[in-house]
Amino acid sequence: MNTSGSGSTLPQDISPGNAESKESSDLRFKSIFDHALESLVITNSEKEIILINPAAEKLFGYQAGEVTGKKIEVFIPDRFRNKHVHHRDAYSKNPLPRPMGSGTDVTARRKDGSEIPVEISLCQFEEHGEQYYLIFAADITRRKQAQDGLLRLNREIELRAEEKVRQTQELFYKTFHSSPVATYLTEVDSGCFINVNEAFEELFQLNREDIIGKSAVDLNIMDVVFRRELVRQTKAGHGKVKNLEIRIRKKNGDACDVLAFADTIGIGKPCLLGTLVDISENKKAEEAIRKSNELFSKLFKENPLGIVISNLTDGVITDCNEAFLQLTGYPANEVHGKTIHDLDLLDYFGEESELVDEVLSNGSVKDVETYIKSRDGLLRWVSVSMQSIRVDHKPCLLSVFLDLTVHREAEQKINSALQKEKELNDLKSSFVSLASHEFRTPLGGILSSATLLEKYTTTEQQESRNRHINRIKVSVKNLNNILDEFLSIGKIEDGKLVPKPEKFDLEEFTGKLCNEIKGISKPGQSIVYNHEGEKDILLDPVFVRHILTNLSSNAIKYSPENSSIYIRTKSENGKIILNVKDEGIGIPEEDQKRLFEKFFRASNVG
Repeated sequence: MNTSGSGSTLPQDISPGNAESKESSDLRFKSIFDHALESLVITNSEKEIILINPAAEKLFGYQAGEVTGKKIEVFIPDRFRNKHVHHRDAYSKNPLPRPMGSGTDVTARRKDGSEIPVEISLCQFEEHGEQYYLIFAADITRRKQAQDGLLRLNREIELRAEEKVRQTQELFYKTFHSSPVATYLTEVDSGCFINVNEAFEELFQLNREDIIGKSAVDLNIMDVVFRRELVRQTKAGHGKVKNLEIRIRKKNGDACDVLAFADTIGIGKPCLLGTLVDISENKKAEEAIRKSNELFSKLFKENPLGIVISNLTDGVITDCNEAFLQLTGYPANEVHGKTIHDLDLLDYFGEESELVDEVLSNGSVKDVETYIKSRDGLLRWVSVSMQSIRVDHKPCLLSVFLDLTVHREAEQKINSALQKEKELNDLKSSFVSLASHEFRTPLGGILSSATLLEKYTTTEQQESRNRHINRIKVSVKNLNNILDEFLSIGKIEDGKLVPKPEKFDLEEFTGKLCNEIKGISKPGQSIVYNHEGEKDILLDPVFVRHILTNLSSNAIKYSPENSSIYIRTKSENGKIILNVKDEGIGIPEEDQKRLFEKFFRASNVG
């Protein structure tokens, strides 16, 4: 019997028994076989194709007549045929039904040689003693494409995840090892180090190989008590530690203060990721600030000059020293919280306002002579200097009072005796004037440096603090030298001062002196020193110091800022030449003939 649409002939041995039922059966078979959506192929026991339906023709690209009688391997690619023969023979020996959905995915070959993925399901049946095989073939190209796409997508996701993990690990590794702060990773239970960075090695002066696998206690870089405290605070802080100050030991035994930060992380086992910030320099800076504050406190409290600190905005006094209380006669509780105007110290309020206005304009006022009225109503002559400063980030006014009462009284006595001994009184007057002027310069330097010291509170400003402390020392030394000069003049005239020559290096001696006087130089001034001739000389070094100090300090005093002072020493034919040259105001010609008079000051210096 022929089946329409496929041109296949139904074998007689599988057709119905009688003619009427056979025709009806053929029609039903034809309808089912030809219109089935699945590709159907029937083979005999020899695996020869006897029927294929239109769906199979479309799937494989063959007409029924082209494959009828051929082995089923016509649909199998050459490279799989031998294996397929083995599989189908094995199936023939144990022909269990293999339903669609649980079938085997295979690669089929079409007539044009192209290959497609198909799912095969088999069933075996018997008719009239003959074995037949019904093969269901389903094109799963789209399913395969979808599966391949899903696999690619999964793979892309896996690759992205792996790349993300790799980037995260790389970022952690770079951050960990390039951090300038000592960073470590330890086991929580044992405390053994798993990893450390270079900053950690540098901090403890240890090699990484000597650290890994050991604990801080094993390495003797941390006491057990600090280790326990670190673990305790980690647990108390729910796995975190912040700003825990501990002390560690370096390889050379030096102690070092650090701030510990740590956090627990899980990398297969509980671990502690931590950092140690070296605060040794901070500790040193704090100690330096403490000493600086202590020094300023001494300079403030024990200074013989009356010193007052007040708010620049409202003039309320916030602090004063004992010398100010003695000068004014007020107890501390009556001064704090009051203003200069409240205490009625100055003659009139306008004078105080003028001084404050000048401070606001120029930043400071120096050596303004006036008188103040003490608590008992007595007037005392003073020299007032004021400087704007900041205390606790607030604008304040530092006022220094130099008691000139004794000097004023001395001047009055000198003036009263002037008529009797004019020459002697002129000499005394000159002495007082010169002494007063000479003392103010180093005292002003002390005041200025003490004021500026308060501003330098950070480690980076230690050099500035040292410079002003040195300036104070030099100013004090200059005060002593000035006193020595005044005393020396009298002793020389009385024949009581005898030179004591000794051999010394003039160039080295003068070089050190130049370094000392730099402390009292004005901003931008430079000291240029040059020596010629032999270095070793035989002189009284005290006299040489007095001469050079007097000449160089005058050169600094009467020269402008950003100028140069040239000092030259020369040893020639047993003679010593000391030369000091400046770029200052000079000495008027009419005054030069009086240069060697005692206590003489040129007319152009005020």
